[in-house]
Amino acid sequence: MTASVTCMALSTTLAAVLTTAGLLGLCPLPAGASHVPNMLTAVFLAFVTWGIASGRGWVVWLMGIFYVLGSLLGALFFLQKPEILGLMTAGLIAAALTQLTLQTTALALLCPRASRAWFRRRDQYR
Repeated sequence: MTASVTCMALSTTLAAVLTTAGLLGLCPLPAGASHVPNMLTAVFLAFVTWGIASGRGWVVWLMGIFYVLGSLLGALFFLQKPEILGLMTAGLIAAALTQLTLQTTALALLCPRASRAWFRRRDQYR
């Protein structure tokens, strides 16, 4: 459990740092874009991290649903508009790949039987 919480905490921190950098103008957004989705992502990741750390099993399902939807929509987006990749800096591409790796690792660590048993034991004491 500790490793998955660590992965999610790192993912949350990365999202918060990138959002703050955007708000400070260090990572400018394209015209008409908003910082709101980035802020909501950071808040959602913090909520999921808290849920996993506190043993709430339903958060794993929530994370799984958003992970699958986000991955599918992200892949479709880049398949439909591959020129967007050319507009991204190497740092943003690295951050996106790091986020994907951290969240994939966290989700994979939550799937083994021992993790599911840990969540069930935690639910018994509530």
